[in-house]
This record gives sequence, C-alpha cells and structure tokens, in this order.
Amino acid sequence: MLAELGRTNALLLAPITHRSEQAQSDLCVLRARDELVRARTGMINHVRGVLKSNGHRAPTCSADSFGRKASTAIPANLESGLRPVMTRIAALTAAIAGLDKQIEQLCAERYPITQALPPRALRAPRGVPSAIRSRKRCGGSAASDRLSRSPSC
Repeated sequence: MLAELGRTNALLLAPITHRSEQAQSDLCVLRARDELVRARTGMINHVRGVLKSNGHRAPTCSADSFGRKASTAIPANLESGLRPVMTRIAALTAAIAGLDKQIEQLCAERYPITQALPPRALRAPRGVPSAIRSRKRCGGSAASDRLSRSPSC
C-alpha cells in the first residue's frame, strides 16, 4: 500500500526529521516534570481517599500547598501510614518547582517564542519541544478567558 502511494503520488511521502540532541534533552526535562506531577497527583489522591474512607476530609487546596495544609488534617490513628506519603509529596513538590525554574530558563534561552505567545497559540515545529509554562504565569485557561470577557463581569 505504501509503495503504491509512493509510486502514484510521491508528494504524499516526506522524509522524517529527528530532533536534535539538545531538543531531546530539553524534552527529557519536560517529560521528567510530567512524571513527577503524575506521581504527586497519585499520592495526593491516595491521601484524600484514605482520609475520606476513614471519615475525615483533607482541606481544599492546590497541589503545591497540599503537603503543608493537609498534614494538619491527618488524625493520629492514620499518622504512621500517611506521614511517609506526605513527606514524599513535599519532596515531589520541591522537585517540580526546581524543574519549573529549569524549564523557565530553557524557554528564555533556547525557545524565546514561548515567551511571546500564549500556550494555546503555540505550535512548535518538529524538533522544538513545546515547553509550555503553567497557566498561572501564561494568562489562564480558555474558560477563564471567556468568563473575563462575559458581560456579567
């Protein structure tokens, strides 16, 4: 089938281009941050689930502040099981913050287009990782944009 396409319309086939080593290493940083965020989210959900199944409730807060705020909501009978998880959540939060700073620096030095465009407008060409900063620093989500433009505000 592919040979038939190449024979009939060679314009449909194009050579692939690989990312540069620098772009691969930058993408590695983005993927590492993503994995840390996933791990932290899973741990936060675990703590919330354990607290809820035992009749307690974790405070509503961001993932960044969960380690500080939720530690006061852990009852004594769950302390031995949840304290190590809370310690790991705090460590992951610190690691994510470090990677955020590193990504900010990469964006400023190697991918200046990410500084000028909002995240949803950015479409990086092949070989350039789409390093997108957090919504807090880039103007919010599309839903918040719609709300801010609504006549009721």
